[in-house]
Amino acid sequence: MLTDDEKIEIIYNSLAKKEVLHFNDQYERMDFNKYMLYLNFLESQHLIKIKMYNSILSKKSKIVILKSKKKFSSNTNYTKR
Repeated sequence: MLTDDEKIEIIYNSLAKKEVLHFNDQYERMDFNKYMLYLNFLESQHLIKIKMYNSILSKKSKIVILKSKKKFSSNTNYTKR
């Protein structure tokens, strides 16, 4: 079983410089929420920036993730701070 630090590193390394995620309904977004915890943590460490866009009329949403130039260090124990 992977530790939280390992999951965070895998997620960070799998991101392109700019990721755009589209959700067609609230259920797709709810399924994605389990990853938001890790993305929010990466944002708190200034490793990524997250922008969220919601359309009330169409009930569609989009998340844009921008990777910073700061490098992820696998030697740093991020979750023990």
